[in-house]
Amino acid sequence: CLLAPPAYFPMADEEIVRYYRTVATDSALPLLLYNIPAVTKVRIGPPVAAALASHPSIIGLKDSSRDLEGLQALVYATAGEDFTVLTGSDTILLASLVVGAQGAIAASANLVPELGVAVYEAVREERWSDAAAHQRKLFDVIQACRVGGLGVGWKAALELAGVCSGAPVPPAAPLAADARAALARRLAALGVLGAARER
Repeated sequence: CLLAPPAYFPMADEEIVRYYRTVATDSALPLLLYNIPAVTKVRIGPPVAAALASHPSIIGLKDSSRDLEGLQALVYATAGEDFTVLTGSDTILLASLVVGAQGAIAASANLVPELGVAVYEAVREERWSDAAAHQRKLFDVIQACRVGGLGVGWKAALELAGVCSGAPVPPAAPLAADARAALARRLAALGVLGAARER
């Protein structure tokens, strides 16, 4: 279960630790902490991650802060524990892997999973120029899909690729027709739509 902290009210570190320990102790599922402060206004920092990393039901953390230094600090704070640090910011996947993240949970994996895998494998094999080239293409796809409201461009891209409906969760509106057409042209130029249809 990927679990963000309660949103809206600021929380002290000890309150975040208490919240996750309570949920983890009663959960039938293993938990991943979800650090996404832009949405929750609550930051899971290195002291919190370090305090929770040894809990048997807390198996890792997804960091969507887009803060590479903060991600590196989370990696260092949980070193030595059976605890996985993942990035949720695929625009910095290559950099995240280099500083110690073990993988990603990313929106792009729904559309172009082969690009994230290519970055990961190139890093593992120390093929740095290949890793950089794959990261650049991944970056371009992500930028193309960042149109409309939060997630709306991704939903449109996935519909164009035949993966799922482009309707976002209400009250968000689908991508406007002109923006959708521009997105389709951009993804075609990047070679994404043909690749997605072949899968």
